[in-house]
Amino acid sequence: MAYFDKYGVEFSDDRKTLIRCPKDFTGSYSIPNGVEDISNFAYKDCKNITEIIISNSVVRIGEEAFYGCTCLNSIVIGYNIKHIGGYAFWGCEALTYVHITYIKSWCEICFDGPFANPLCYAHNLYYNGELVKTLSIPDFTSIRNYAFQACESLTCVIIPSTCPNIGNYAFSDCSSLSQVAIGNNGITSIGSGAFSGCSSLTSIIIPDSVTNIGVDAFRGCTQLAAVFIPDNITNISQCSFYECTSLISVIIPNSVIHIDSLAFYGCKTLKTVILPNSIKNISSGAFEGCCRLKSIIIPQSVTNIGVDAFRGCSSLISISIPNNVINVEAGAFSNCRNLRSVTINTNFIFNKTNAYFYNLVGVFGAQVEEYNIIDECITSIGAHAFRGSSELTSIIIPNSIISIGVNAFEMCTSLKQVVFPNNITNMGDNLFTGCSSLQTIYVPKSKKEEYCALGLERYRSFIKEIENKLEKSIEDSRGEKQIEEYQQEVQVQCLQLTNITPTPTTKYIFFDTECNGLPKYYNLDVCITSNWPRLIQLAWVVTDEVGNIVKRQNYIIKPNGFVINDKIAVLTSINTVRAQREGVELVDALSEFMADIEGAQLVIGHNIDFDMHIVGCELFRENMNYNKLMTKPNICTMQKSTNFCAIPSNGNHAGYKWPKLEELHQKLFGTTFSGAHDAMSDVEATRKCYLELKKRGIL
Repeated sequence: MAYFDKYGVEFSDDRKTLIRCPKDFTGSYSIPNGVEDISNFAYKDCKNITEIIISNSVVRIGEEAFYGCTCLNSIVIGYNIKHIGGYAFWGCEALTYVHITYIKSWCEICFDGPFANPLCYAHNLYYNGELVKTLSIPDFTSIRNYAFQACESLTCVIIPSTCPNIGNYAFSDCSSLSQVAIGNNGITSIGSGAFSGCSSLTSIIIPDSVTNIGVDAFRGCTQLAAVFIPDNITNISQCSFYECTSLISVIIPNSVIHIDSLAFYGCKTLKTVILPNSIKNISSGAFEGCCRLKSIIIPQSVTNIGVDAFRGCSSLISISIPNNVINVEAGAFSNCRNLRSVTINTNFIFNKTNAYFYNLVGVFGAQVEEYNIIDECITSIGAHAFRGSSELTSIIIPNSIISIGVNAFEMCTSLKQVVFPNNITNMGDNLFTGCSSLQTIYVPKSKKEEYCALGLERYRSFIKEIENKLEKSIEDSRGEKQIEEYQQEVQVQCLQLTNITPTPTTKYIFFDTECNGLPKYYNLDVCITSNWPRLIQLAWVVTDEVGNIVKRQNYIIKPNGFVINDKIAVLTSINTVRAQREGVELVDALSEFMADIEGAQLVIGHNIDFDMHIVGCELFRENMNYNKLMTKPNICTMQKSTNFCAIPSNGNHAGYKWPKLEELHQKLFGTTFSGAHDAMSDVEATRKCYLELKKRGIL
């Protein structure tokens, strides 16, 4: 039988569990000694309760235990609490005071998400009646997830070497925290988001014992000017220093192999980055928006430079691509408006098997004045390689080239003369389509008829002959070349491209979403809003028909009337606090997206039907025309690649299962991609897969 006290509060018959408090309870309540468990929903929507004193006997506080207690102002937490359930204090917006008596026990509470901790609203922690400003963590104490999240009173933290780890979001949004001292040779891990949003933190020394720095660890530390990364770190995680806008310089140790996506995104004051020879991969957006970064030396060890890796680094003047690089993805140096000189020591740029890359414009942007091709082992110019290079006036093709892909110089509207070498064995069609200024094509005498048969027949009237021997000499550091056999001297920049302007025609949109869960039924109409989860991230790119990026956009959506599920927050690194801080209004994101949809001929996505329903439902909620999206012609890379991937179904039905995006990417390129479950990373991977599927004739 249940027991009821004089206030009508319900307990289990052994009085060890507090089951329910009447919703009309008003004022302060002290949990009796002997109670060990506060049940799920115990005080939910008790809107008139103002103070809770939790006795030292209490071990657990259940899910949503104080959910919606909108007048709750003060809470005292006993020292035996071990676990607080998810959303225990959601909506307690009046909370001002959180009182504790034992720091160690508080640090070791297992909080099931940010809203399990009353500090998410109170922002002030009181220890033995004193407001906590300086905090010294006791020896041999673990700092669990969310322990001090949003504790705005905290200014200084001292963490001993005996502390084994700092949990996820342990000090996130501690906006007054300016000093952190971590003891050396003990702590091994700094969790995801551990110091994110610590906008007063100016510097931190990470001990040598640390081997892992989690995703978002220092995200949004806008005053962080210096950081020391220890030698045991092998991976700088996604968004680790995202928008650390005061960061001036970074020295990355020789142990680091990977710099993950968006690691230093938006570090606007970052001037110097020293990359060690251990680095193999610079992922998408790793240094995007570092607008004061004047120089970067890419080590010989690097093999991959990801999408938008240095996009918007507007102070970069020159860049050299080392010879081990096998892949530079689209937009890697786009919007680097002062980038004038590019030195290419590698064959990547002409690798015709790389469908993700079609031209120099797509990688380096429009403003580059000089390309210096160093590697004499280059043997091919890929399809579309110089497409749209509208200011290219003349070019000498190196003697090492034996193959030129289709449309290689298409729409080079200022191109006047081309010099062909001796050894071309393969020419694609339509090499000079749209080259309206073309006047002269120089070919070796002995090769004239052969080259015409290979692909120059339509340009016969432009052909002039030279001696078989094509001398190559570099006259100066700018790459000027002279051909002695010319009756008149011909001097050109080696692959000199000035003020290149891409010429997109047909517009495609690749898009993806992240949302707060899954629908109950996948076949219901978007108008049934209760079935479809809420949108939390919307990303898209607009491209021309060959994949050149015209526009790129990525929005986190402010949650209006809902909270982001904890499991989704872990999966996407987008929790409610972050979304409220960084997100945009839903209607604004939808309006911009639909404006781009209007001008697009084709919409492409992986499992696109799902994403279209998510966005379509949000459009319906906002009384916007969802049919414009739902009726737009589209291609689903998931459905189109099912037979190609040929992954056996685990179900009871015959045939192949629909491949996940990671599975398709693995099938096409032999590797996965970083940043899965981030909408923009998924968009870029989808675009890459689409282009490769199209190239292979699968689409």
